[in-house]
Amino acid sequence: MTLVNDVEAVALSLPHLTADDLLTLGSIDAPEEASGTKLVLNVGTGFGAATLIPTQIGWQSCPSEAGHMSFAHHESSQSEVLSRCGAPRFTIEDALSGSGVQRLYQTLNADEENGSDAIQPEQVFTRAVSDPVAAETVKHFSTWLGQVASDLALVTAAWGGVYLIGGIIEGWRPVAEPTGFRRSFEDNAKMKDRLASIYSGIILRKDAALLGLAFA
Repeated sequence: MTLVNDVEAVALSLPHLTADDLLTLGSIDAPEEASGTKLVLNVGTGFGAATLIPTQIGWQSCPSEAGHMSFAHHESSQSEVLSRCGAPRFTIEDALSGSGVQRLYQTLNADEENGSDAIQPEQVFTRAVSDPVAAETVKHFSTWLGQVASDLALVTAAWGGVYLIGGIIEGWRPVAEPTGFRRSFEDNAKMKDRLASIYSGIILRKDAALLGLAFA
């Protein structure tokens, strides 16, 4: 019996996904199967990441603990929001997870007259069309997701694409800001051209992990 990390299993599915299994974020088309290292990011109750690397004997998947890396902000406005979130050492998972979405919404809503009642992450996304604080939460989330995806793509040399999956991604998808995501993803003066050439998309296939297990 072989035990496989869930995000690693999703990574193994990437070469076998079709265009119908993906929602593209941005203008870059999904790459061909053998197009270099691929990166999958799973945003749900936590944050997970795994890479899929082409080798002479086939694809090799590699899980990680990327969610526990420090979250690096790029703008002073982000620094202010993060300081108000109250975490002494802010990790990627603190920002990009179900609890991260809740914390961000409550932080942004703290100045409202009535404060913020307990809210579920999926409610933040569904309220984004009518609730200005929820809309601002989505904007920050899109920016932060693009930033983290960019950093991890550079760390792993994921020139074969960045693929998003997970319960939080599913909630974010209907109100996603692809432009804000890609702007943040490509916001690197030295590596802008390289980042601009990397595909990014959301995995729509519900059984991607099971598909990947068939190739484990």
